[in-house]
Amino acid sequence: MFTRNLFLFSLIITLVLGINENNENNFPGPSEYFNETILIEQPDLLILYWKYNQTDITFEIHSRSFGWIEFGLSHSGMIQYSDVIVAWLNKDGTGHFSDRHIIEKYPLVDKIQNWHPILFEKRKNNFTVIKFTRKLIICGASLQDEIDIDIFTNINHIIYAFGNQFVDSEEKDIDLNRSIKGSIALNLIESPESLNLFECMNPIYSEIVPKPTGFYMNSLEIVPDLYKIFWNSTNNKFIVEIHVKNNRWFCFGFR
Repeated sequence: MFTRNLFLFSLIITLVLGINENNENNFPGPSEYFNETILIEQPDLLILYWKYNQTDITFEIHSRSFGWIEFGLSHSGMIQYSDVIVAWLNKDGTGHFSDRHIIEKYPLVDKIQNWHPILFEKRKNNFTVIKFTRKLIICGASLQDEIDIDIFTNINHIIYAFGNQFVDSEEKDIDLNRSIKGSIALNLIESPESLNLFECMNPIYSEIVPKPTGFYMNSLEIVPDLYKIFWNSTNNKFIVEIHVKNNRWFCFGFR
């Protein structure tokens, strides 16, 4: 009886170890430690890793494909008017990576590249690994006819597509109709404290305007040399004047 139980125990251990070994073979693992990961396309067709700090975010994609990969952000989850990268490995081992925006289902190359490649690699079990980074907030570093989507702490719509066609120099094989594609809603960054909104303050002004246009009883420099407010208040009225070293946007409100 003891011998039979010992045999069964050994058999169970062998099966469990075998399953773990197969998982290790299927998933090559990231190139470094990432705080976040998600399996986007079952069973193991597309895996996303990412990490971030106050200003930048780094992604690493593992795709079980032989051809091109498309990945990016969308305001609504639709592929039209999305902000994406397109990447692939050539047959000679060299790689292509470009920042693009999609119009009429075609990925047009941005003249100003805001996504930047770090790693191209072909691993075992036909996984293509692409690692890249970008700013959380693009800060207006784009042209008017291009699409660049900022990453905030609310839900971000991720879109993706990948195909098994090798891409030639004319890129005629990037066909979204012949690919695995989809979208997923993710909270890419967790806390407002992790986002440095003031990184976008434009440094072209030598100093913040020192004096208000009128007389105010109160003032507060929220961010030194960047963001200052002046205000007066009565029982039924609140008047505020804001001085910001910036030529794009700013926010102000109450909570």
